[in-house]
Amino acid sequence: MDRRIRFALQASVFLALTLGGGGWAVYRGGVIPEDLEPLFHLPTLSVALLVVLSLGLYISDAWRYRTAGHALDVEVPWSAAAHASIACNFFSCITPGASLGAPAAIVMLGRRGIGWEASTLISFGKSTIGSVLLLIAAFIALATGMGPALPKGITQILAWGTGLSSLVVIGTIIAASRPGRVVAALHALDERLQESHGKEHWGTRVIRRLAAGVVESVERLRAFKPTRVPAIIASQVIYFGCFIGLAVVLGEALGANPSPELWGVSTVYVAFLYVAPTPGGAGLAEGAATDFFGALLAPAAAVMTVLLFRALTFYLYVAVGLVHVGWVGGLGAMMAEADAETARRL
Repeated sequence: MDRRIRFALQASVFLALTLGGGGWAVYRGGVIPEDLEPLFHLPTLSVALLVVLSLGLYISDAWRYRTAGHALDVEVPWSAAAHASIACNFFSCITPGASLGAPAAIVMLGRRGIGWEASTLISFGKSTIGSVLLLIAAFIALATGMGPALPKGITQILAWGTGLSSLVVIGTIIAASRPGRVVAALHALDERLQESHGKEHWGTRVIRRLAAGVVESVERLRAFKPTRVPAIIASQVIYFGCFIGLAVVLGEALGANPSPELWGVSTVYVAFLYVAPTPGGAGLAEGAATDFFGALLAPAAAVMTVLLFRALTFYLYVAVGLVHVGWVGGLGAMMAEADAETARRL
């Protein structure tokens, strides 16, 4: 399928989910035109905080790439980190399961002279560490009673996402701690697949690429500097502080009482966005507005909080990303390179 046609289909799905979820949220929240009035009278301090946190979100995300690179003794220039951040956010928003987000970031880092193995570790390391820390924070909020009382469906999505993230982390730890055994096991599996299906079977190519990837990653990880870990954690904490803080500021501006519960609910909500199966959580994020914030805000205010939050952290990503891909070489070229990077890893 032509990449532009595929993008058009993805964009159509994205718009349908977003508009459908937003419409459902408005219907559930009983939003009427009069409920929009507070949006035009947000406190000046709240508006200033929203601007600062929005800028902080972009800057701290670029910093996350730099700290991950420094830990591997790789210098990631601010410009390369910014390009990678924008590309990752854009493709994560428009593809199911954020499937092209990390490959797009790898492409942008690679275009600026950073080796592919290092780019891969930096991109996936940044995303994996961030996801794990966010999910830990979300489940602490739920365990301490600061999170929302969620319906079964949303709880299942959170559990599914946590399980998948745990598998990725456990697999990475095993591969890093026992690379020789992992590679030997992969080679043995490769030989069996070759005997039964031939050398060119897709399964043998995947296994060979995994084995090579383990070797390449272990070689690169030998340069890892534990002294850089505090900077990595700090960059993640600041990034998610800005991300979650946007929801908190919006909630307070629209009537929620400042409280640990508002931070807890906002943290769980952001974690839900990370594990939702639709592109960027489109549809589900909007439709679940009252499920998350309904206990802290009037239904209409809960919907407005979520829609404004999504405007700053999702719709804006898409708008900035569209301009960016045109600037750096066109959508078709970026998708082709991201696809090629995905195929290379397989």
